[in-house]
Amino acid sequence: MAVLPCFLCGKQLNQRTDKNNKPYFICNPCGMQIFIRRELGIKKLEELIRNLEEGELRSESMPKSYMKYRPFFPRWTISKQKSRG
Repeated sequence: MAVLPCFLCGKQLNQRTDKNNKPYFICNPCGMQIFIRRELGIKKLEELIRNLEEGELRSESMPKSYMKYRPFFPRWTISKQKSRG
């Protein structure tokens, strides 16, 4: 399961899957919910996860808005966890 940091507090967020098999993340301390609904967004998320897993987070793979504010965000990391079930 992919894990991304909350861009507000840095807490590690586990990727979840909704009833339609689409990815989303929830940060309980911040109350933030991130839903990825469209095909392009899902593909971009998969690309981001793949780049992070390979340690190849390149500036061209991130939106310009992120790169502008990157110094203010926690260090981006990703990890894989075994699915519980």
